[in-house]
Amino acid sequence: VNLYGNFLARKERKPIRTPDGEEVSDIARIRQIDLIVDTPIAPRMTAFIAASAQSNLVNSEFSLEFEQAYVLFEALPVIGDLPRGLSLLVGNYRTNFGRMNRERIYDVPHINRPRSQTNFFGDNGYSATGLSISYALPISDYGALKVTADYLDSGDPPLAIDEGGNTGATNFRAAWIPAPNATHRLEIGASRIHSRRADEDGRRA
Repeated sequence: VNLYGNFLARKERKPIRTPDGEEVSDIARIRQIDLIVDTPIAPRMTAFIAASAQSNLVNSEFSLEFEQAYVLFEALPVIGDLPRGLSLLVGNYRTNFGRMNRERIYDVPHINRPRSQTNFFGDNGYSATGLSISYALPISDYGALKVTADYLDSGDPPLAIDEGGNTGATNFRAAWIPAPNATHRLEIGASRIHSRRADEDGRRA
């Protein structure tokens, strides 16, 4: 379990107001609290939850958001262990489009996402509810070829312009990933996403 938080405080020389006339000068408050839970729930089964409580820009009213909540299976009930390298993920998670989309950016980011990915998936990345199947095939002591296929509710990325329906999306990624203990790390991959723009619109993105 990990808990993160950040605090905002500032002092103005003159009053600052929003376009609605509300004063937002001299702020001192907790800005965001993040709770990350990553824990085994059974042999070779792991639950992951990322929840965030954020205050708005004007006062200290907080909103709670569950950013990710999924279970990672390397074994299945009754069936037992999956073949080595094979895993199944079910829930709401950051999709496997690119490498950066899997990285979680906190309230005050120090990572800049590629512009193209931000335009496609928004400032905070692309999360969706779905099913992900991954297989990592070791090639040498230096790394492995990892293939991932996702079937998703399209979520609501700017790319899809979903108007509220379960339009569905598929995502496929193949990448060379370095071994965890590699001295030099280089990941090379390609991703493809396919989704309908809206229920009543057959066009594809």
